[in-house]
Amino acid sequence: MNFPSPKHYLIIGASRGIGLEFTRQLLLASPTNIVIATHRSTETPLTLQELDKRFHSPPRLWTVKCDVGDESTIESLCLAVSVLLERGGREKCIETVIVNAGVLEWPGGVAWGFRSFEDGFAAYAASKAALNMGLRHLAAELHRKRGVEAPVILALHPGEVNTEMAKGVNLPWEIKGVIEVDESVRGCLKVIGEKGKGGVDEGGRATTWASGNLEEDGAATFWTWDGRRYPW
Repeated sequence: MNFPSPKHYLIIGASRGIGLEFTRQLLLASPTNIVIATHRSTETPLTLQELDKRFHSPPRLWTVKCDVGDESTIESLCLAVSVLLERGGREKCIETVIVNAGVLEWPGGVAWGFRSFEDGFAAYAASKAALNMGLRHLAAELHRKRGVEAPVILALHPGEVNTEMAKGVNLPWEIKGVIEVDESVRGCLKVIGEKGKGGVDEGGRATTWASGNLEEDGAATFWTWDGRRYPW
């Protein structure tokens, strides 16, 4: 059986929850998919060790330490990715980067202190708005520098997902429409495949280059896990 050339995916924040499920689904989707998964802990988490054992012949999961709050580990990640890709030849590159990690409470519990005055997660919501604006500026800057060769930048709302982190948050209101992690990730991969450039379909397999998906040249767009355009 002939399989397509290996496709490389980088998942930032893959030790649990949504990031771990992205890693699992991409590895399952094709025997040629290779996933670079990052984690914050010094030792590789058991969750990723178990996946590594499952997809070890040939090895298709590479794990690298990276804490998005520590710039030195980000630099180390870039170096590690370069070394790993060099093993596959000059044409190898990262087709898709999924940034799933973030910092909710840093430094000094600022977000938590703000929340004591507002039950609506005001600080958390404001941080997401800042992230969205950052993505739009990143997309515009990349488009200015690289034109049609610039990567497509997508902001994704994964839905209200039943993760371990979500279970640990006690809220004074009911959250409706909660979905499981596997459903959220399947939907997100479908959106990436439809709206991205050289992305993946809902099964995680590489798609052809897409065009005309963005309403504005170089603009980042915002989508929900089930394919609905989300207004900025």
